Parts: sequence; C-alpha cells; structure tokens
Amino acid sequence: MRMSNFLIDEIQNYNPAEALQRQMKKQQKQDEINKLQQDFDKTYEEEYEKARYAKPSEEVMAYYNVYGHWPKGHPLAEDS
Repeated sequence: MRMSNFLIDEIQNYNPAEALQRQMKKQQKQDEINKLQQDFDKTYEEEYEKARYAKPSEEVMAYYNVYGHWPKGHPLAEDS
C-alpha cells in the first residue's frame, strides 16, 4: 500500500514542539470556555433564586392572568 504525498509530507515536517504548543493552546482555550460556562451557570443560579422571591414582572403577571399558570421555566412555576 502506497502512502499519499500529503501523509509523507506531514510525517517529514512533524515538529513535536509545535504540536505540543498547539495542544497547550487548545487546552488553554478549553479551560477558558469551561471557566466561562461555570461563571454563566453560577450567575444563572443566583438570578433564578432571586426571581423565586421577587415580585414577578408585569409581563409575567400578564401571562399568569391570561393563561392561569406561570410561564414554563419561570421559578414560580416550580413552586405551584
């Protein structure tokens, strides 16, 4: 079986230091994404908890008055 020219060039031009650097950058970016996701999750949880005890907005109250139940996903919908 014959190797393609692309694969041969890839093998001949392989640089372990560059490969390691690319992998480290990729891991750093993934770490940043994970940190940002954790921050979003924490903020969401905090705001959701606040909404459970705060007076509902006029829009949410209007929804409740029209449909007779809280909007799906609203913190008050889970209490009823």
